[in-house]
Amino acid sequence: MKCVATMLCAVLLAALAGCGGEAPKAQAETGVVDVAGMNAAMAFSTTENIRNHPEAFAGQRIRIRGRITVERDKENVQRFYVNVCDSNGCCNAFVEFQARAGGEAPREYWDSLNNYATLVGTLDRGSRALLLVDEFKP
Repeated sequence: MKCVATMLCAVLLAALAGCGGEAPKAQAETGVVDVAGMNAAMAFSTTENIRNHPEAFAGQRIRIRGRITVERDKENVQRFYVNVCDSNGCCNAFVEFQARAGGEAPREYWDSLNNYATLVGTLDRGSRALLLVDEFKP
């Protein structure tokens, strides 16, 4: 009986080891906080941390994947957001983004509304979480 239990444990551990696929490379290796390479729960949590504590991520390169949305603020300014869902799909965290060059939003932002895209950029050193994007892949 002990032999069967031991074999079942070994099979379970082997199966669990293969579930996650390739782990994202560490930030120290790539120089990028790779939110897009994290599982849904970690991506949601990290996005919440970026949003709530932007000073901890200011100046860092961030790679993130999520649904693209746009909203108008009180001053009627359009702001683009990347929304990252948790593993249950019930909650989302978001980070505002804009093109590094500023000015009008590129056409690809508008074409990607309500669809998923991967963004790479640097978090602005200001007081809010604003990702200055230089790579946008729908």
